[in-house]
Amino acid sequence: DVYINVTRGNINKLRGDYNNAQAQAAQKERAGQAVPEFLVTKMDNFQRQISEAEASIVEKENEKEMIRKEYAKDIDRLRYLVEQRKKAQQELMTN
Repeated sequence: DVYINVTRGNINKLRGDYNNAQAQAAQKERAGQAVPEFLVTKMDNFQRQISEAEASIVEKENEKEMIRKEYAKDIDRLRYLVEQRKKAQQELMTN
């Protein structure tokens, strides 16, 4: 969860950076100037990083779900055993 939250924060920052670069490009266009290649490259890099980060989040979410499914039976069994232990202790105390 921490990784996902940090990655989401990074995505938000990247989107802000992208929006700033896009505003700079728009300002150049409105002034009748060509958009510098470095700015186009910068925007492309931001988009690529955003896409990679979003894919990473999806991958982590899938991993978490797979782990939950793998351990669900173990967790259910542990809960059952803990409950049985509590019942046994209560029976001992009432006898």
